[in-house]
Amino acid sequence: MTTLNRQASIVNPQSSSRLDCRSPARRHPAAIEGLNRDVEVAEDEQPQERQGGGNALEPVVKEKRKMQGAKYEVNLMSGNRILIVEDNPGVADYIHTVLTDSGYDVSGIVASGEEAVDKVKELLPDMVLMDIDLAGELNGIEAAAQIDAQFDIPVIYLTGYSDDLLLQQAKITKPYGYLVKPVNLRELIATIEMTFYRHQLEKRLKESSAKYRQQLESLVKDRTAELTKANEQLQREIDERKRTEEALQESNLRLKEALVELDDKNKELESFVYIVSHDLKAPLVSLTGFASVLLNNYKEYLDETGQLYLSRIQTNVEQMGRLIQDLLELSKIGQMVNDYESVDVTKIIRETIETLEIQLKEKGTEVIIQEDLPTIICNRVRIKQVFENLVSNANKFIGEDNSNPRIEIGCHNNQEEFFEFFVKDNGIGIQKEYHEKVFELFARLGNLKVEGTGVGLAIVKKLVESHRGKIWVDSEVEKGATFYFTLPKSGT
Repeated sequence: MTTLNRQASIVNPQSSSRLDCRSPARRHPAAIEGLNRDVEVAEDEQPQERQGGGNALEPVVKEKRKMQGAKYEVNLMSGNRILIVEDNPGVADYIHTVLTDSGYDVSGIVASGEEAVDKVKELLPDMVLMDIDLAGELNGIEAAAQIDAQFDIPVIYLTGYSDDLLLQQAKITKPYGYLVKPVNLRELIATIEMTFYRHQLEKRLKESSAKYRQQLESLVKDRTAELTKANEQLQREIDERKRTEEALQESNLRLKEALVELDDKNKELESFVYIVSHDLKAPLVSLTGFASVLLNNYKEYLDETGQLYLSRIQTNVEQMGRLIQDLLELSKIGQMVNDYESVDVTKIIRETIETLEIQLKEKGTEVIIQEDLPTIICNRVRIKQVFENLVSNANKFIGEDNSNPRIEIGCHNNQEEFFEFFVKDNGIGIQKEYHEKVFELFARLGNLKVEGTGVGLAIVKKLVESHRGKIWVDSEVEKGATFYFTLPKSGT
């Protein structure tokens, strides 16, 4: 291994001359402050001695010890134990003096990588200041790698080298700092302080993560047990229903009784979906809260990738929240009361356009409403929900390259008992094989990716059917789509 010659000097950054630290004039408090601010340690190839013998750092160290009342900046983590790994005795002694004067506990000084690993095992220090070019078989990077593999102890590199290859090799060991000699005293102390702070913060985060992971696993386990029990109960109900259906064939009376029982079971299933969806909201709220806390309070400690991951967590949680809300809406449809009233269709369509105004303006979509639309007897809130879903869906599939996006809303009065409403767009259209599937829960049009939960048209179908109507679509690819639905003229 190539050895390096090291030489330390005290340099005043405001002039090119060296400071004579042995001068009595330098014991003035201002000089002490200047010394604390301006000390830099450099290293070359072999330890050199000044004329007359002794290490070049000895006068500095002795003078520092004589300066009564001279202290380095107050640190937040004083008393933490630091292991110094440095094969230059003068540099090591100087770093020892700087650290002890700053309130740190130097647990040891070693000169080789092998000694460093052994000393860490023996003393378990809170931090290691590691030179890279060391005596012995192991260099500083190799020693730091062994320490990182066995212990949760932060390492800061102090080296005379700054080339890219060495820096990349050092990164593999996940150091908390990489300082190139000569090192500014303030920079050294600041790096040590931030390392202790970051390491303690990471430990707390790991402990918190383990705690919440355990809690989440417990919740999942409990919820899984509940769902398993519910599924077993549901399976028993299905088995019972099969036996009941077989018995229904024996008489019309039994058939009527079984239909009543079946209706009750369907209501129980709808209630079950509602309860499960409702319970899923609680962990989502918790996830949103913790993600917001991390972004708001710990953003400065996260790199750009970490912030991106948190942002994606929030986006996915919001999407899951919308999906749960849609499922809740779907489960409520079968339970709603037929609160019918006389409704002006033109008025609720205009209200729908106002609700979706921002979405429509973003794509520049023109909405054309047929004149003289009828007044119908229906549940006002639910039918407005039908038009909102259909208009919103049409706008989503209007196409990015559509130069004249347009949606038409109207009604055909060509049936005796039903009005036939339609919502027509000039968008990308729907392939024929998907004309039925689009009304299924979580239906997707092949690989086409658009915003939404895949529940909207399933809700529309159920709402229309709850009014004794029907819904279907007529469409061709690149020729737009027209959704038709019927509603009874009598309202019942």
